[in-house]
Amino acid sequence: MLSQIPILPEFIPHLQWWLDEETLLAPSSCATIFVSYDGREQGRVGCSSGTTLSDSFRVVVSS
Repeated sequence: MLSQIPILPEFIPHLQWWLDEETLLAPSSCATIFVSYDGREQGRVGCSSGTTLSDSFRVVVSS
């Protein structure tokens, strides 16, 4: 079962990913992370700038 939570600026230091941070922080961008309860986190990030571009990524939430 997956839960959907927004990526907030305070979460950024606790996430590891292979995306340019400017993509996530740009005003025309939005991001959603899907966190699974079995310890593996997967999600997608998409730009809301009028394109349909989206990139798959894997994040690791540190404690």
